[in-house]
Amino acid sequence: MNSYIIKLLFTISIVSILMSCKTNKILTDTSKTLNDADIYVVGYEYNDSKFESSIEEIADEVGMKHVAKLWKNGEDIDLESNELYSDAKSVVVNNNDVYIVGSVILDNEYVATIWKNGKIQKLTNGKTAAHTSSLFIDNNNVYILGAQYNTKNYAIKLWKNGVYTDVTNGENPTNDASIFVYKGDEYICGHEQSGNKNKHYRNNSVAKIWKNGKPQNLSNGLNDSYALSLFVDNGTTNVVGYEIENDKYIAKLWKNGKSQNLSDA
Repeated sequence: MNSYIIKLLFTISIVSILMSCKTNKILTDTSKTLNDADIYVVGYEYNDSKFESSIEEIADEVGMKHVAKLWKNGEDIDLESNELYSDAKSVVVNNNDVYIVGSVILDNEYVATIWKNGKIQKLTNGKTAAHTSSLFIDNNNVYILGAQYNTKNYAIKLWKNGVYTDVTNGENPTNDASIFVYKGDEYICGHEQSGNKNKHYRNNSVAKIWKNGKPQNLSNGLNDSYALSLFVDNGTTNVVGYEIENDKYIAKLWKNGKSQNLSDA
């Protein structure tokens, strides 16, 4: 049996043991020592406890719904009714308040949402699809990263204390991944597609950061690349993601815009 088949079977076996829940972001309350730290995890679970398939498309087709959940030290809490489609993407605890961002479906449309201590607040009106992806709190200012669909594509949006700013105009397809705030400067990472997809099925995706709304390319567009998360330390901007070169996925680190491979090319 060749190595490709072995890898494929291994992957299938791992997927098959996954249950009907998905977690997104994990947060440890570092105000306590390691032994007694509270651990917060958010994600979703399907509303049928008997469903054990990891293939989400099948569950969606038969009408099952995501239920947004918070797990605190392993104890689960439903954020919404199991009759309402909802999911949770990111969690932050600040001054004993628990902030969670995600989305719900109301009147057949995705609505960007935030839950503070379990109480929902809608960020969009439900006229067009919207979601949230990341959350950051700095000096008690609450920053929420997400996107909303316009007439062509999703446009990245940033909410600060409930007031939104358009980061992109939606002219090109974009993806919002992560936000970080350092000394009042707002850093966002993600990717943007430029031009038409070519015959080799490339998306022309360029890894990018936006600092205070101003874009900076991390890659040159020769290969599809994606920025997934970032951290700013003493003014040094660190972004991680990956690039696809010759059908191979290469983990990348961009440090102040300079790239280095984390895995073999």
